[in-house]
Amino acid sequence: MTDKAVALKQVNLTSMTVIFLFGRLVINMTRRFSYPFIPAIAQRLGTSIGSVQSALALSWGVGIFSPVFGVLTERFGRKPVMLGALALMALVSLLGVFVPQFWAFAFVVVMYGISKMIFDPALQAYVGDRVPFAQRARTWGAIELSWSGSLFVIAPLTGLLLEQAGLQPVFAVLFVLLCLAMALIWLFIPDDRPDQPAASPVKSQRQPVLRLLRQRPLAFAALGYSFCMIAAQEIFFINYALWMEISFELVLATMGLATVVLGLAEAVGEVAVSAFGDRFGLQRMTLYGTVLSAAGFALIPHLNQSLPLALAAMFVLFVLVEISIVASIGLFTEVLAEARAVMMSANFSAMSLGRLAGALFGGGLYALTQSFGLIGVVTMVFVLVGGGFIWLLGRRS
Repeated sequence: MTDKAVALKQVNLTSMTVIFLFGRLVINMTRRFSYPFIPAIAQRLGTSIGSVQSALALSWGVGIFSPVFGVLTERFGRKPVMLGALALMALVSLLGVFVPQFWAFAFVVVMYGISKMIFDPALQAYVGDRVPFAQRARTWGAIELSWSGSLFVIAPLTGLLLEQAGLQPVFAVLFVLLCLAMALIWLFIPDDRPDQPAASPVKSQRQPVLRLLRQRPLAFAALGYSFCMIAAQEIFFINYALWMEISFELVLATMGLATVVLGLAEAVGEVAVSAFGDRFGLQRMTLYGTVLSAAGFALIPHLNQSLPLALAAMFVLFVLVEISIVASIGLFTEVLAEARAVMMSANFSAMSLGRLAGALFGGGLYALTQSFGLIGVVTMVFVLVGGGFIWLLGRRS
């Protein structure tokens, strides 16, 4: 019996899933609290909307360096890396609590981005090591509920705190939750000891990341998909709050509740992957969700006359988007199984580059054209290109 099989028996899969669900819930709250309230945050920090958007774009852009930490994760283990990322997040949260200025906000969100790029691939590799592929969609879909759940929790809470007291209480809440997540992982998640085969290219660090990826050329199709899909989502989402304000004149509290609709949609998508992904197939689920969501991105900007209709359409769209992204992550854990942490770190890097490009391009595109309709068309094109990469992956694998 292999060491990984022994580890699988030692870990209660349900307990592991719940703890990782909570840990990632908190991690994702640090990334999502600001998006629905970019105009309000800019006003309270005495800066421009573009400055806040740029800080958020940079916080995702640092993720392009994620493969460096993927190699370290292979060498030192997944759990120590996850704990270090949580500790860093908790520490910088204190700066946001005590220094209510834009430079501090920008520094904190960038450090949140660095910590997430370290944490997520380590978590994905830990799950990939211990959960058989036949059960991985169910497990990862459950853990990925943390993405939608984070928005569901943090959006209304941030809207309320911003109106009553500003940003400092938001960072204080995040600090407490990060410390709790760190304690749970430290106490209840078993330590992992990396295998040390003599010829392991990752552990010996004799091969650079790019050469490792070249051992499996289809890895680049996976990375291309992640870049296109996340860039498209970011182009849309970076302008989401502004579109809602202009179209429907929503106040902060209402904006927070409207954003919960997106969280519920993402939860439905994540549950769908967990429930059906192992039977339906992760590659097919990714492809179908991608193609259908492309039309939705082009349609949404034209539904600016009715708030209920717009929210209903956005609900369906984000169900499809979340199905596509969550299913793709489970699929990509097997693209380079012999160097799983490196592959998932590279995938996180592609996603981060997509977020950076999407945020910068999306903000600039609207500033130049003032057209949400054009933003929808451009987003659709990005998504269809991503669908082409998934089709290629299915044909060649």
